[in-house]
Amino acid sequence: YRLDKEDNKAAEICKNIEKIFINTDPEDKEEYLPTYRNQYYNKIYIPEETQEEAGYIFNEDIFNYFNDIAPEGYYFSSHLGNGSCFGFWKIEEEF
Repeated sequence: YRLDKEDNKAAEICKNIEKIFINTDPEDKEEYLPTYRNQYYNKIYIPEETQEEAGYIFNEDIFNYFNDIAPEGYYFSSHLGNGSCFGFWKIEEEF
């Protein structure tokens, strides 16, 4: 998730994501950044007191950001037929 620092909104979201996780090895913070692998191996986790904030970041901030950067004629969302499938979807014209 390391993005170009010129994109301030993306950089802000990334910093907020890092803040909600707890590192289980405080001696090595750089190695245990929030990644799927580190979460899978229980090297980091989201504590209960920051889970509401995490939900807001993942369900609001990231979705809004992806909608902002979506190519023209597309939007970012979960799939209408399968809520566990996320992506950029073509805007269907209504007649």
